[in-house]
Amino acid sequence: MTPDDLLALASAGRTDELRRALAEAPAPAAETLVRTLAERSAAQALVELDAAPVPPGVRKRVRAALHALRARGVPTPASSRVARLAPAAAETAEAAAEAWIAVPRPGVRMVLVPRDASGRRLIVAILDEQERIFDGGRSPHASARGVREVIERGSAEDAPFVPLPPGHVAGRLRAAVRRPPSPHGPNAAASRTEIAEALAVEATLADAPHPARELAPDDPHERARAAAALTFSKHELPFTIDRPSLAALVDRLNAQLHSPLILAPALETERQMETLRAFVERDLSPELIAGLGLRLLDRAWVGRSRDAEAARTSAAAGTLLLERPTSPEAREVLRAFVQAHLRPPDAGDDGHGAPEEPRRRGGLILP
Repeated sequence: MTPDDLLALASAGRTDELRRALAEAPAPAAETLVRTLAERSAAQALVELDAAPVPPGVRKRVRAALHALRARGVPTPASSRVARLAPAAAETAEAAAEAWIAVPRPGVRMVLVPRDASGRRLIVAILDEQERIFDGGRSPHASARGVREVIERGSAEDAPFVPLPPGHVAGRLRAAVRRPPSPHGPNAAASRTEIAEALAVEATLADAPHPARELAPDDPHERARAAAALTFSKHELPFTIDRPSLAALVDRLNAQLHSPLILAPALETERQMETLRAFVERDLSPELIAGLGLRLLDRAWVGRSRDAEAARTSAAAGTLLLERPTSPEAREVLRAFVQAHLRPPDAGDDGHGAPEEPRRRGGLILP
């Protein structure tokens, strides 16, 4: 739904329809709606939204807008909390499911456990860097102990499973089975078919946005500044660029290093930066960029209790890559990601503790 559609629902007082629309609307549309209501001093509409079961991010913006209106002296009705007699079907399904995620490099592992009167069903999936099914499967009958063992033993110690909203995991898996299977997984095609069949049974699980988006700053300019602080370590990359693409980039950079053209150091550096920017714009697929954005959100969610500032930075960059992938700020995040794959000339260490042999022609840029 567009911001105008959301505004029409809000103006008509159709709160139930509005909150269902907000559950699926992108964050910018929700931001526009709340900002417009605040500009119109529509305190009653904002209070009704605050009392409705809207997504946490929307409620956060609504309360900030109400606070700003009160600070300006605009009278606002008292908020009321009215318990519903029966939850909506999608919310019932959400409550009757559990999900976890782990992010050992280079993949992401997801576990979804819907349950009802007939028992638990287990869906496990490993996704590659482009959010394609690499491996996985399902169990139509899973015990609580069996699920616990999957969670406790299913990932490496440095990448444990953490809870994630089931609606988000279900949405990610639905999107994954619509893509071709990963070319890297020997059982990817069969796993994709099995997971697709399992998800067809869980149609009542509503998709939900990534909860780590709430860790990113709301203001777009502040979000861009936070994303700019993200750095990548070669040994801590979420995943690596495929070798043929990276080799082609390295060849272009090395050709520049050994070019007979003599340039000032500043111009030489700028020429290398232009080559990196061109690679980002032409050689990185939209699927890989979106995959990196989701992986940064995954890392932010998993690591938020250990390092809140790092999680905020990672969430800002991930949100930026998903919402504005062609913006200059997103391009800079991608350039840093690409550059982390490269070693500067004469780096001296090949990553295995053995120094490299001296070079006579200024060195090479190596992947």
